[in-house]
Amino acid sequence: MNITKKITRKAKLSYRDILLRTSIKEVIQPNFFIIGAQKSGTSSLFRYIKKYAANFVSPLKKEIHYYDYRFHKDFKWYLSHFPLKKRKKGSVITGEASPYYLFHPATPQRISKDYPNAKFLLLLRNPVDRAYSQYNFQKKNNIGLIEPLTFRKAINKEESRLEEEEEKLLASVNYRGKKHQYYSYLARGRYAEQLEKWYQYFDEDQFLIIQSESFFENTKQKLLQIFDWLELKRNNNEFDFNRINKTDYSKLDENLRLELESYFAPHNEELFNMIGREFSWEKSREAKDE
Repeated sequence: MNITKKITRKAKLSYRDILLRTSIKEVIQPNFFIIGAQKSGTSSLFRYIKKYAANFVSPLKKEIHYYDYRFHKDFKWYLSHFPLKKRKKGSVITGEASPYYLFHPATPQRISKDYPNAKFLLLLRNPVDRAYSQYNFQKKNNIGLIEPLTFRKAINKEESRLEEEEEKLLASVNYRGKKHQYYSYLARGRYAEQLEKWYQYFDEDQFLIIQSESFFENTKQKLLQIFDWLELKRNNNEFDFNRINKTDYSKLDENLRLELESYFAPHNEELFNMIGREFSWEKSREAKDE
């Protein structure tokens, strides 16, 4: 190959190609992970961090999903999504936001081996609203799996749909587990069950848990709290909080809502006992319905 062809070929290399050929030591590795919950505001939070943090450098995309359904790829593939140290001056911070991490049973152990001292951000939404939002998003977009059922039929069938899914995910990195990811309307809202698995591998002070409704009601206050916890520095951009990925859909049937509130009540209580404080999900609902 002559010199001209070599130069042309090198010019055509993508940024990820360059990263894949780079030493791991030259990559800025993640300091934090936004792990969930799905349909609770993680996209908005990540966007605000990108827009308003002066010392944050973004990965190539928000959701990499390496530690859940792409763990069959190698570690260097994962790091190829993050920027190089030599391209950035001063002390910088990076992180990613894959909301399936919270729910995937193998993710806590996987991350603990690579990043035992990482910080984890969680936005937790009223599990009734979260479940119905996930259902409507799935119904509208048909991402991963088509949802042919009504919401009531889907949650009634959820237990049988998810049977043995967790065991299969733990047994093989090559098992995709689409039913576990897309048909888990109730299971994803049992937050205490999921947190308990994370607490087996990380200290509780490595987690910042924020009520999703509170985040959107007091965005500036909560974002500054997050910045302080992550040691992010505010830039000069004027705050402008526009929520993204918001889906419009019909109101949840009131009788079904009451059934689901009763279903989640003991799970919510377990969560509140675990984190040492309560979330005003009932008050948030009343305010929304007025």
